[in-house]
Amino acid sequence: MPFGSARSVFGESAERQFCPYGPKPVLTAAAVRALTGYSDRSQLIPFADAKFKLAVVPELTYNQELLPKFKLGEYAAEQGFTYDDGSFEAVPEALAYYAALEVPVELAEKITEIYMDGGNEIYLEIAPNWDGEGGLFDVDEFAEVRHFPNLSR
Repeated sequence: MPFGSARSVFGESAERQFCPYGPKPVLTAAAVRALTGYSDRSQLIPFADAKFKLAVVPELTYNQELLPKFKLGEYAAEQGFTYDDGSFEAVPEALAYYAALEVPVELAEKITEIYMDGGNEIYLEIAPNWDGEGGLFDVDEFAEVRHFPNLSR
């Protein structure tokens, strides 16, 4: 499953629900490479399941601070878009940000655990008023665990 649109992540009706034109690109891959210092695409973790990526990224951003932190309010102001902070739905621009976020292979060994909880900051930055209930961020495929050799079982 690709991670390029609200439809691919949250089902066919999601794209119309979130944004009739689909999410606009909000962070280019080149910008992420410049921020992280990684430039070789062959050295990036390929995520087939976007929701699994959203489960891994918090450890690298919020906990270990190895990738840039994302703050929806700040990002919206910088990019010039608005969103409903009372909505339980995902903000398309936030989804697009994480779709563009590249995770270098070198960081895979830094992951020793994945903490998946509805209250994780990443989910609240994507869907600001989401209550942690429902399957909005339920991981569909765990095949990518093979990329994380130090993940405890």
